[in-house]
Amino acid sequence: MLDAIGRGINDLENSLSKLGEADRPARVLMVVVTDGQENASREFRKEQIEKMIKEKTEKDGWQFVFLSADLAAIKDAHDFGFAPSASLLYEKSGLGSKRAWRSLALRLSDYRSARLRRLMFFEEDRQHPDDPNKNKQE
Repeated sequence: MLDAIGRGINDLENSLSKLGEADRPARVLMVVVTDGQENASREFRKEQIEKMIKEKTEKDGWQFVFLSADLAAIKDAHDFGFAPSASLLYEKSGLGSKRAWRSLALRLSDYRSARLRRLMFFEEDRQHPDDPNKNKQE
């Protein structure tokens, strides 16, 4: 998972750097979707990903969203620098996956239309009973 996140950040940064200033997006949102925890990365370490996410968030205003079917992965994501409000635990089922993608689509629409300043999930999005952010005010 760390390698995928690190490569994704580097690839996106590289692609954006090739665009002219007028063609670069005003907002960048990276979504990570996983069904489990880190298990085989060789290129990137946790500390590197944490630093990359922090730099992109603070310096460039990027936003990071994390969707996972594994509670431990959600905890890891928070350690990497993903905001709890932008992390969503979903059930390992077709219905759980469908609900997660629907929530993401709704919140992305809210964000793109400027109803939200940053992408975040709400109580109504948190269907999984073990979601660590369930019943917390955003």
